[in-house]
Amino acid sequence: RFENAWVDHAMTNSYPGHASIATGAYPNRHGLVDNSWREQGDGEWTTVSAGALLTAACEDGAPPAMEVKTIGERVLDAGGKFVAVSSASQIVRAYGGQAAAPVIRLSVDDGGFRTIECYGPEQPDWLAAFNENVMPNYIVHRWDLTAPPEVVSQLRADDSPFEGDADDDIAFPHEAPADIENLLAWSYNTPFSDEALFELAKTAIEAEELGQDETSDLIHVSLNTIDNVGHDFGPFSVEQTDNLFRADAALGVFMDALDRMVGEGNWVLALTGDHGGAPAPESREAADVPTARRISEEEVAAVIAAAHDAAAPYTQDDPARVNAVIETLESYELIDAALTHERARQRAVAGDPIAAVYMNSLIEGKISRHPFYSDDDGRSIAEFGVTPLLAENVVVDWATSIHGSPYDYDRRVPIVFYGAGVRYGSSERLARTVDIAPTLMGMIGIEIEDEVDGVVLPVGE
Repeated sequence: RFENAWVDHAMTNSYPGHASIATGAYPNRHGLVDNSWREQGDGEWTTVSAGALLTAACEDGAPPAMEVKTIGERVLDAGGKFVAVSSASQIVRAYGGQAAAPVIRLSVDDGGFRTIECYGPEQPDWLAAFNENVMPNYIVHRWDLTAPPEVVSQLRADDSPFEGDADDDIAFPHEAPADIENLLAWSYNTPFSDEALFELAKTAIEAEELGQDETSDLIHVSLNTIDNVGHDFGPFSVEQTDNLFRADAALGVFMDALDRMVGEGNWVLALTGDHGGAPAPESREAADVPTARRISEEEVAAVIAAAHDAAAPYTQDDPARVNAVIETLESYELIDAALTHERARQRAVAGDPIAAVYMNSLIEGKISRHPFYSDDDGRSIAEFGVTPLLAENVVVDWATSIHGSPYDYDRRVPIVFYGAGVRYGSSERLARTVDIAPTLMGMIGIEIEDEVDGVVLPVGE
């Protein structure tokens, strides 16, 4: 267990986070700098979505290519087998790369798990049987509290009014509306979708005969409920705590199954997260963090409008235009800094640790849209080549909790290795999510190439 473990890039959103785990490379190398960004071509700024980019490539008949191979692709190149399964709808594509292998996601519209067809063969019989015979057990009407009372008593109130959704479903027990049309869509945001995922992973291992010969195989299992529940209820909520206890129990059952199916001492597990999450500002205020605040979408729109007003007197190629935007943005208390790529470089050289992790997220010509994205007229701040850095503990009101910042609460993650050849204990040495793929590659004898930014962590006995 690495106690000093981090996501080592600034834009701590899902696609760059997963792609860095999968490749062992920073976003500035694998290409997915954020969930979405702005690019300029033919004089026009266009918005590029990482999810849409990977989906469109698949629809053209081939899996999407990132700039660096995933560990799944490398296992296939070494003669092993690879399967990726996820309870998320699309993020698993970041692990597939160009692998000709089963890459499977949960589709609430299709009633269960589906293969992404451009990665390999059509829906296998074993997956169809799982959806028909097993998946109904995890499509539920109700989520009850199971976390121990002695743990729950240390958390904030279950009925904290800033949690939950518009239907005021903010406390246990959580029940699906009586008139709901798609019960799987409701179950998707509960622990039961990840419990189903672990069952699917066991089924995939058996059906694809993983771990049955001398060549190392890989299965990637991507849990999504921690993200869903985190957005809805936030860290330190009763819901997220219950979800984690349930996930831990399901993981234990899965590990016992690995012992039976693959053999005790014949498998290794790596556990991490693609990002953290900001505590709800309302809970931080209660804990005497005076800078914590939630900003509304109207405030976001006002900042975007002010930036465009500041830029209006200048031509597009006038350097004073960007300077005016930066000065305007930094006049807001909710913004700690306004960074161009060059300003980030200068600060990194001067020893600013926040700017240093920004450098791992930056590619010329790609400007992250986070954290303000765009207003109702489609205007953004990214088109000025500027990225605002929100002040610490400031959260935009898209959900109870969000992520995407370079601060500790969004970058601190677990990194744990367990299994054959892994020593017992903990380490205080620095570990990063980009180190996971190289460490696994080193354990199974796959050559680690220069395009990988991570290093092999000392996990052995």
